[in-house]
Amino acid sequence: MKKRFLVRVKSHRDRNGNTYHNVKIYDNNNGRVYTSGKTYGYGSQWKQTANELLKKNRLRTQITYSNSVIDEQQVRTSKALNFNS
Repeated sequence: MKKRFLVRVKSHRDRNGNTYHNVKIYDNNNGRVYTSGKTYGYGSQWKQTANELLKKNRLRTQITYSNSVIDEQQVRTSKALNFNS
């Protein structure tokens, strides 16, 4: 079964050591891409950003990541996860 959403997260630090992340959500049902832009946060705070992005676009109110699959082509500072709606 094809997953509905693909979430790509890229985290980075600025020259002062502050941590930021960008979230992109690909909707496999309609081909749309939703982006968060540069967001302050570290660790797993990207999950909250992804949930807020989906809620803002009226796609979903909450995602659970327990069955997430890490993309094989991930880079060291990037996470990619697939999940059903």
